[in-house]
Amino acid sequence: MPEAPEPSGPGPLHITLYSSRRRWALSGFGGALLIIGPIAVMSGRGFSWFSAAIVAAGALLVGAQIYDHPLRTHLHEGGVTRVCPLRRDEITWGQVIEVTRSVRDRVRRGDSLLGVNPQRESRLRGGLAARTERGRVVLCDAVEGRFEYDAVRALLDRHAPEVPLAALRPPAKQSPTTLYRRSLRGRVDDS
Repeated sequence: MPEAPEPSGPGPLHITLYSSRRRWALSGFGGALLIIGPIAVMSGRGFSWFSAAIVAAGALLVGAQIYDHPLRTHLHEGGVTRVCPLRRDEITWGQVIEVTRSVRDRVRRGDSLLGVNPQRESRLRGGLAARTERGRVVLCDAVEGRFEYDAVRALLDRHAPEVPLAALRPPAKQSPTTLYRRSLRGRVDDS
């Protein structure tokens, strides 16, 4: 049985981007406050529909985070694998229209009056997202480091040349997402 040929050309075979643990903790803390606070109020004053609605909103917030917010995202030759606490989401490169930012770069009111360039690198907010027919899918919640961005660009050029990378390149001082882990092993896997 013939083996599949190795992809040729420069660029990594895969890269892993990590979401910020601080954002995870703050989001979970906020949802927990929405659950615990009204329950404490109801235990002292009795049941109220308003407090019950706030508890339900907090439970939905925490549930949505656990279900759909990625801990890490693995980009590889077949597509994207998002690893969330309750599921793994596989997206093939054929489903991806473009790779962009999870938060669109917006010009603040007054920036044009002050002469600030809206395309300035330091204005980047939000990590990478894949735009699909279903909508925008967050790949990472934080801006990646420059070498990670370059690795993603090389990976797309190598495995999915039809998928444009529409996100701006991060500044050189941007910390890589691997620093959100306790270990720096496996920044970019060239194997």
